[in-house]
Amino acid sequence: MTDDMVRERAEAYLQLLRERGCRLTEQRRIIIETLLENAEASVSVRDLAAKVHEKDASVGFATVYRTLLILEEMDILHQTNLGEGFSRFVLSEKGVHVHVRCRVCGAVTRLEQEDAKEKVLEEWVAEKGFSLVPQSVQLAGICEECRRAGRREEDASPGPAFCDRAGPMRPFCRRRRFRGEFA
Repeated sequence: MTDDMVRERAEAYLQLLRERGCRLTEQRRIIIETLLENAEASVSVRDLAAKVHEKDASVGFATVYRTLLILEEMDILHQTNLGEGFSRFVLSEKGVHVHVRCRVCGAVTRLEQEDAKEKVLEEWVAEKGFSLVPQSVQLAGICEECRRAGRREEDASPGPAFCDRAGPMRPFCRRRRFRGEFA
């Protein structure tokens, strides 16, 4: 994506924020432009904050995080959880993004030919009267390298306990457990 395209799309997103009643700050502009420059892959808040910090050291982690949550609420981004213990964000311009994660080594791969896969998913859910909305789908499996090495899912070390902030188990999330509210 060229610099002009990034600026043009950033302006469109900033206009949507303005219409929602959000303040338009230079920090938000930098966050959105950096997000667009890295639109090829899903980004974590920490990774994006580091890239934004390189451009403007005054932009804090909390500002990046809050901006991403606002963009998610506006359906500009969608949040995905690949079992890494943190969320990633993907621009939701296209319909469905499909990732597969190795349960043994944790490698994450974005599947190709998304349009063809999305068409199959659309037909599948249409059988039950549904239509798809932009989202990220995570599949689990064991990668070729782990299979060749003879590793199995049972060989994987248990990952960190976490919950999705919007998930149905919200009251039982890690934060509350670590505060001693659950034994």
